[in-house]
Amino acid sequence: MSTFSITLDHFSSELKPDRAKALFKASVNQVEIETFTYCNRACWFCPNSRIDRRSENRYMDEALYLRILNELAAIEYDQVITYSRYNEPLADRIILTRLRQARQLLPKACLSTHT
Repeated sequence: MSTFSITLDHFSSELKPDRAKALFKASVNQVEIETFTYCNRACWFCPNSRIDRRSENRYMDEALYLRILNELAAIEYDQVITYSRYNEPLADRIILTRLRQARQLLPKACLSTHT
């Protein structure tokens, strides 16, 4: 894993696109994605214990998901993409399609999940 230094560029809103992409690639070593909302648990420490995430499963728009992957592919992202957040990633078979899409577009990325 490489190390990086925080520079003034990290706080600039006027970066050229190529510099912004290089900065992102050098600085971000994990991207977390929630492809749908369903969770079958109500763990006491999780916001889901107070929010209904069982009665309806809302999916991330596929166009948005592919846009994220394509933008990561444009910088040859090769770090971690984790499928988690406030859902149960293995509760819906759509995760298999999403993983295939990620592997196709980001062959060097490490795909992981927390279940």
